[in-house]
Amino acid sequence: MRSSASPYAGIAAAVAVAAAALVLSPVLLMASVLLLPLAGLAYLVVPKLMQPGAPPPAAGKAQSEPRPSSAAEGAARAAAAPAPPALAERLHVLVGGEAAQQVGEDVVRAVQRHGFEARLLAMERYSEVLDLEPDDGAGAWVAAVFVVETVENAQPAEGAGPLVRACNRRRKAGRAGLLAGRLRFSVLALGDSNLLLDRQTTAAKDCNQAGQALDAALAYLGAECVLPRGEADDRTGLDEGVAAWLHDGLLPTLPRLLRRRD
Repeated sequence: MRSSASPYAGIAAAVAVAAAALVLSPVLLMASVLLLPLAGLAYLVVPKLMQPGAPPPAAGKAQSEPRPSSAAEGAARAAAAPAPPALAERLHVLVGGEAAQQVGEDVVRAVQRHGFEARLLAMERYSEVLDLEPDDGAGAWVAAVFVVETVENAQPAEGAGPLVRACNRRRKAGRAGLLAGRLRFSVLALGDSNLLLDRQTTAAKDCNQAGQALDAALAYLGAECVLPRGEADDRTGLDEGVAAWLHDGLLPTLPRLLRRRD
């Protein structure tokens, strides 16, 4: 039995498929043109992002870490640092005032009994051991004790006046560091609160203004204080204040200041 389908039906179907292909081919071509660059970019970027252990990018400019100093640099800094002063040959005991003279003699004898050299010197002759107008900061350093007496109206005794005033002038002139590396010192201040008739209660600190002023001025000028200032009051007895400063303070300090006598 012959099929009733017309031979033209197959031809019509073939024509329809061909027409559809002609219509879709430009669209497919355009899609392929657009997708190819995207595929290439993905090929380049994705493998790098997938690498294990890759650190995230740092925000902002990276800060370089300080380079550790080398041993050579440390040695150079140590060589440039000032060396500690050597031991001095003697202790200079500078005295200003009548009571200071007697106390100074006792200090010199005590230092000598402990095996060290000491020299007593009137304070107005301070320039023999202490230069307040050095040409430069160099020079040998001095170990000294200043025994300073305060008299009426909080003034230094006549013998102590020149040095106290000279140091105060340089302090007011702003000469900080003038004596740095050149003087190691301590001050023993002597006073008499009997002179303070307008006060009902007094102590050693109230009658030792000259010693306090010299101590502060020397420290400002850069001298090294090796022992805190001692203070004594003649009204209650100088011996007590002097003995505490001398036996508990100065004498134990001598080995790091002076070279022992042979």
